[in-house]
Amino acid sequence: SIFVVLGASGVLLLLAMRGELPEARRVVARVIVPWSVAAITAGLVSRVLVSPETMTFVKLTWEGDDAFGPLPVWHWQTLQWLWHRLVRIIGLTTGLGYTAAPLYVALAIGGFWEIGRKRRRHVLVLLAPIVVTFGVAMAQVYPFSGRLVIFLLPSLLLAIAAAVAQIGRWFWARGRSAAAIASTVLAATPPVVRIVTQPPVYRLQEARPLLEWVSESRQEDDAVFVWYRLSPNVLWYGPMIGMPREHVVWGGCWLDNPRRFLEDLEPMRGRNRVWLLAAAAGSRETRLLFAYADSIGRQLDARSFGATLPGYFPLEGRLYDFSDQQRLARYSAKNFPVSIGAAPAQAILACTSGPMAVHPELEYW
Repeated sequence: SIFVVLGASGVLLLLAMRGELPEARRVVARVIVPWSVAAITAGLVSRVLVSPETMTFVKLTWEGDDAFGPLPVWHWQTLQWLWHRLVRIIGLTTGLGYTAAPLYVALAIGGFWEIGRKRRRHVLVLLAPIVVTFGVAMAQVYPFSGRLVIFLLPSLLLAIAAAVAQIGRWFWARGRSAAAIASTVLAATPPVVRIVTQPPVYRLQEARPLLEWVSESRQEDDAVFVWYRLSPNVLWYGPMIGMPREHVVWGGCWLDNPRRFLEDLEPMRGRNRVWLLAAAAGSRETRLLFAYADSIGRQLDARSFGATLPGYFPLEGRLYDFSDQQRLARYSAKNFPVSIGAAPAQAILACTSGPMAVHPELEYW
């Protein structure tokens, strides 16, 4: 919202100062100036409030995604980078999820040209947020990547619509049926394909159904072992669904030393009913954790609560019996084979002092 306000307001302010929008002088004074001041203030305040650890995490994460852009600005490589960034917004699941995304980026570029040819002031307002976002990405301040720039989609969609309309007019001169077919194919195919191939309801990783099932199925003395990434969900939903806090065991975030994930489970040895909650296929450490649990315990029940979008893994709850001495004798946390190493630095930072850090000590109950 800050980039949209600053971009659009800057253009309107410039046009008003040049006398191209005489009717907007009052609007500029009463609306745009306060908006711009508020946007700049919000950006500065948020930057001050964000911890250095979080800023380091953001920097490391998005540098790995090539989200800040190459330098210098005026270089063919930079134009290639911007092209690929726009393709990702339109093509990725976290954007529009359109098929043939490069085609629609090309249509958007043509649409901006078409709008600018007839309405220069309009195209400047539409382009301004894209230019501002590109500028802050090149300045290494804000990542130009995926869902973090979805606010640019309205400008892109309007430009695509303008291009489709112009193509329709071109076909109209050669026959109405051709115009109707061309416009319909270009405008309707991507959303129709998306709905057919990935029909709603769209589910990511919904923790509440999992926790409600566990709460309904658990017996009074059952222990509930929670993977660290699910801790915020349990902290939030626990009081609502009646899950006693004293029976919850919080797994730690040991991305720098994966064997410690297994050590977290050691106090559960000897208990005949222990629930393990995690995204089973979602990460290396959860696969390791479930492999260890399967080796030393007997699975009594399990249920998966799915995600329907690519890139998201189902959440899973498993009930184990860890009281079989023969199984327990097979392995301990010290000798179970661990084939994974430490995670990247930004992941370790995220779950220790960064924005995804887990704080089970917070008193939500």
